[in-house]
Amino acid sequence: MAVVWGDMGRTIIACKIFEGLFDEWLEVDDEVCYFEIEQHLQIATLNEQLQQVIDNSSNHEVILLYGICGNATVGLRSGEHRVSILRVHDCTAVLSGGNQAFLELFGENLSQGWSSVNYHNYSKEGKSPVINNGTGFLVGKHAYIDKYGEDNGEYLWSILKSDAEIYYFTFNTIEDEETMADIRYRGKFKIIKTIEATKEVLRKALVEEDGLFSFGPNETLDVNYDFVEVFRIKDSKKDDQA
Repeated sequence: MAVVWGDMGRTIIACKIFEGLFDEWLEVDDEVCYFEIEQHLQIATLNEQLQQVIDNSSNHEVILLYGICGNATVGLRSGEHRVSILRVHDCTAVLSGGNQAFLELFGENLSQGWSSVNYHNYSKEGKSPVINNGTGFLVGKHAYIDKYGEDNGEYLWSILKSDAEIYYFTFNTIEDEETMADIRYRGKFKIIKTIEATKEVLRKALVEEDGLFSFGPNETLDVNYDFVEVFRIKDSKKDDQA
């Protein structure tokens, strides 16, 4: 994660789920900082690390290729920067083509497990985890057992995690074909649906500045948990009164 920041470009902070998907839209002075996929499992730590990159950026403009991501981005402060973030809950909506497309694909099971080339290559599990995003999901089976007891916890986890059956996001590349073949060969997961992935959300964000929520300088990011606005500016006066 060692990056030497430039003076004129943008600082782009991205999860490795997007590595290689937006290179064609980078500007010459842009600097990119990737975070490992597994860091989503340590939400508080990821929040601190994202804040550190924002604070240390020598570029005025910072773009977060993240969504709510289990609350990892909630409370981020812009400082002297102009910070923009994708108006999505997480990377699933990005690869789907936006919030509406995500709801059409995952509306019946928001925690449906899925994979892709980068998930397969860069994460230990090889598929999406269930993370706490403020809507009731917890991190890992142990969290359900601790909260609801062993029998209920096991049952809830079996429903939410969808261990055996996953969706697969494909760009129809040779690497996708090899990845799906490897998943089938290993037999750990069963691909029950393939989804045509899209880069359009990333393109619009980096080229047209569309689909972004921007804040700063000296503002703090808050969240709506809807699928339209998604984010808002934290009202410090309201918090002080409370």
